[in-house]
Formats: sequence, C-alpha cells, structure tokens
Amino acid sequence: MRRRILIVVTVVFVSLALGVFAYTVKAARDNPIPNDARDLDCDGSISAFEWYTAGLNYGWRGASDGTLGCMEVFSLKDGLPAVGVCQQSPRCRLARQARFTLNCLPSTSLH
Repeated sequence: MRRRILIVVTVVFVSLALGVFAYTVKAARDNPIPNDARDLDCDGSISAFEWYTAGLNYGWRGASDGTLGCMEVFSLKDGLPAVGVCQQSPRCRLARQARFTLNCLPSTSLH
C-alpha cells in the first residue's frame, strides 16, 4: 500500500513539474520576438537559455531612440532596451546606457 501511494505521489509531482515547464516554454515561444532576434549578447548564436529568457522577460518594439531601420528587444521589467536588431550590418547591436552602440541609419528624431 505504501509503495502505491509513493508511486502515485511521484507520478503526480512529475506530471505537475512537466506541465509547468511546458507552459513556460509555450509562453516563451508565443512571445512576439522573432527567433533570430533572441541573441541577447550579440555573439552570433542563440543558446537555449537566451531563447527562453528572451521569450519570458523581454518584449519587441521599434527603436526607442528613433533610429530608423531598427527594432529593439527591451526588458519587460523596466522598459530599457537590451539589444537593437537592424536591417543593415551589424544586424545585432547591444544597447549601452539606453542607446545602441552604432546607428543603422541617420535618426529623424529630435533628441
């Protein structure tokens, strides 16, 4: 009898853990950030951790500094940009002090 209870408890626990994991992976997958823009350190490759983290903790919007031809991955927690993804090379640009290290095209903003 004890062995059956242990097996049932183990199966329930493992099922719940897998369900929570599957739910968070689905939530990361459903994020609007394109898969090729989830390179958070601009090293040219996207690790499973970067893909998962970008999907859960980051959002996707137009460049907040007004840079034309760029979109940015931004933190959902504080709204600060993390990575700029641009049409022109270099495609991936790390944000430094809320600005990208290189502009894609001349900005039309008045900042």
